[in-house]
Amino acid sequence: MEVPDLSKLDRAANRALTFLKEKSERNAETSRKSLVALLQEAETSLELYDEALAAIRARTSIAIHFHPERISRVSATVAEGLWKEGECLTQFDTGISSGSPTGFVGGVRDEWERKFFGGYYHTPEVTHKGRPKYGALILANCPDGPAPRFGSSYLVLHPEVNKRSTYTFGGNQDDLAWKRTGSWDHLDSIFLPVLKKLKEDDSVLGSPSLSISEFLGFQRDGGGSSSASPNLSHALDSYVEAQIHGRVRLREDVEKVVVDRSFYGSELERTLEKLARDYELELEWYDGYTASINEMPTEFRGYRIDALTRRIAVGGELTAAKIGAASNSFHSNPELWEEWRKGGEALTYFRRVWHALVYHGRATHK
Repeated sequence: MEVPDLSKLDRAANRALTFLKEKSERNAETSRKSLVALLQEAETSLELYDEALAAIRARTSIAIHFHPERISRVSATVAEGLWKEGECLTQFDTGISSGSPTGFVGGVRDEWERKFFGGYYHTPEVTHKGRPKYGALILANCPDGPAPRFGSSYLVLHPEVNKRSTYTFGGNQDDLAWKRTGSWDHLDSIFLPVLKKLKEDDSVLGSPSLSISEFLGFQRDGGGSSSASPNLSHALDSYVEAQIHGRVRLREDVEKVVVDRSFYGSELERTLEKLARDYELELEWYDGYTASINEMPTEFRGYRIDALTRRIAVGGELTAAKIGAASNSFHSNPELWEEWRKGGEALTYFRRVWHALVYHGRATHK
């Protein structure tokens, strides 16, 4: 059993981590039995699974996705905020989110965190900075990261952070999330639903169509190694969420920042270069998602997006940078966006367009 460095954890984070670790320990025997049965049904050996798990523990890291260009409640971009603060902040501080926009006291996110973490992040001494941060485990190592639905760019954390994190297949917002949750020492409860989904869909976590044995072999042989796959993941719905306990400081906890190339040559590039230089991080660019207007659907998951897509896609091509510029304009020039300010959904519209681009888009160079 690997022991995390608890010196970086305050009392609330330590207790929340212990709470979830104890839950995963109680669930470990049941998860292992179900896993063995699933592997037997798939004619796959437990030895291969354990080798894959050992390889994952030996090499993988957590990524924190973000949209670097988005404007926070203090009228600074996320990238500027990272540079000024020197650490990752939560939605409760920034006022922006790539998931549920309910990060305020009494909001939906606040209440599900209270339940999921046993109330330990809701004691009087806990500040917004002390609340958990969210990332995703890098398993397929595609250039767009493990959970692009939450941002076009991402920070790659030092592997040491893995040990003070807990993990859930998918998000932790529903009442049964604890069944899909585990610690670094007890990952069966996470990979059981991963393999179940693979059995049903033949694809998971950004990996191409694979059998269970092929997926485990892929992980054992370097699926999350430092040599990135050239293909974008399109992994909109399938990811292993990481709940990071304790603060995430750029100088101590982050290895590199990976950015969508559509921001190259912009003012944001200079901010990111300054951030990387001042905090001694590697800055890496990748060919992100793009699509022509004709390649985008009229509707995405039941919502019309065609009119907004045409408005955003200046020159006929949609990119992360153009979606971000439009989102920021919505914020700073509301009178230009009256048509989309109705119905109370506000920035959700732009999130849907981004999700549709992740799902339907192609790499910029293709």
